[in-house]
Amino acid sequence: MIWPRIRTRGALALMVTLLMCTLVAGVQAPHAWAHASEVATTPIDGELLDAVPSTVRIEFDEDLIDAGAAIVVTAPDGSRVSDETPTVKRQALVTRLDPTAGDGEYAVAYRVVSEDGHTVKGRFTFTRSEEHTSELQSQSTISYAVF
Repeated sequence: MIWPRIRTRGALALMVTLLMCTLVAGVQAPHAWAHASEVATTPIDGELLDAVPSTVRIEFDEDLIDAGAAIVVTAPDGSRVSDETPTVKRQALVTRLDPTAGDGEYAVAYRVVSEDGHTVKGRFTFTRSEEHTSELQSQSTISYAVF
């Protein structure tokens, strides 16, 4: 009965070897399986501002590739207020804005290519409201009485 014992040992050795290879591959390559994820935006999604910011910046958790990067900021009237060509700075995508745009909700849509070659897309909004900011300032005015 030596023959079945050799087969069992051989099968066990093969299973252990395959398990070890799977574990080593999983430990060494988790970064290659992940894609860039948005970690912060300036302005913040849904933020209420008293003026249009000079730039929009989106930060990611890994480096980006310059090729294929795009960001479009659309004003409330539907016009584009962002530069045609955004700048990729390692883990950030940045574009300049036209500061003369008016009140209302602005839509930001972006597309980047992460270091692993995968395309990542996203959207967010912010609102410019000079009137709302004036209301908040008037509500926070404190009157002091002199005794």
